Amino acid sequence: MIPLVRGLLAVVVGYVILTIGVDLLFALWFGNPDRPITIHFMEFAVAFTFVLALVAGYAAAWVAQRAEMKHAAWLAALIVVMDSVAILRYHAQEPAVWFEPANLAAGVLGVLLGAKLRQRSRRPA
Repeated sequence: MIPLVRGLLAVVVGYVILTIGVDLLFALWFGNPDRPITIHFMEFAVAFTFVLALVAGYAAAWVAQRAEMKHAAWLAALIVVMDSVAILRYHAQEPAVWFEPANLAAGVLGVLLGAKLRQRSRRPA
């Protein structure tokens, strides 16, 4: 496969994993429109985002098969852009000011750590 295509695919795969997982969490939680956004839900959502980001970063690095951290950095940059848009658009609706920035940090750190784990698993012992 052409390296550019593989690189783009790596970022897309990572982003899709993260987006679908987070969307499922919110769809399940808000399936009942009367369910409020609680502090416990926000804490769980940030932790869940971190775990999903680990998986997304690992998957992106696996698809890329080279320059794992570079591809993870591109995925992290995409997350920063998309979350920044969400922060600017929805921050007035959030019950806690810390939620979106914490979610952003969890996503970026999780992606980079996931790619690092993949990178380390490839090294010969």
